[in-house]
Amino acid sequence: MKKILSFLVLVVVILGLGWYFSSDDSQKEVEQCLATKSDEDCYRQFLQAGIDFYATENPDYQSALEQFKLSAQSYANDKTKGYTVWRNMANAHMELKQYDEAKEIFNDLLQINHGDMSLVYLDYIRLYDMQKDYETALQVAQEGFDKFSEVVFLYKQANILEDLERYAEEVEIYEQILEMTDLERRSSVEYKIEKLKAVHNLD
Repeated sequence: MKKILSFLVLVVVILGLGWYFSSDDSQKEVEQCLATKSDEDCYRQFLQAGIDFYATENPDYQSALEQFKLSAQSYANDKTKGYTVWRNMANAHMELKQYDEAKEIFNDLLQINHGDMSLVYLDYIRLYDMQKDYETALQVAQEGFDKFSEVVFLYKQANILEDLERYAEEVEIYEQILEMTDLERRSSVEYKIEKLKAVHNLD
């Protein structure tokens, strides 16, 4: 029963992302690849092409997005691989300032709940941070820490509170970080706390 429900959720997500796959030209390109290669090879080929456009000194995010879409078409029924390429698509959308499209993909990924979901939460924080919606970014960072108990989410909260000029709360977060920090790194966190207190006259 659990497997059936997971499959149904995946189908809904794929259908929800159907607008990505509506181009006749892109469908033809995928079919041509699949005619001579396995779906795995086509998936990797388009995914790598997208990464090459994305992770370069002069990135071409639109071209990267197009390649990621082709990759998703090649292996759309595998949610493990779908997680990777859909996350890449969402990040390309963010770089293109297409925030609603990025948000839609992240919501779908959270429904699938497959792969490293902490990374999706971190992407979500960056999405709201780029829009300067710091309150929502802070809420997502808090949810991320509650869910995963990873210190990176506390650092995210501290940075956002800095942007919001809520320094007393920032100090409280760094004190939480201090409790989770090993001895080698404690001095830098303690220095940050003392500096915040001194600069902003906090007791």
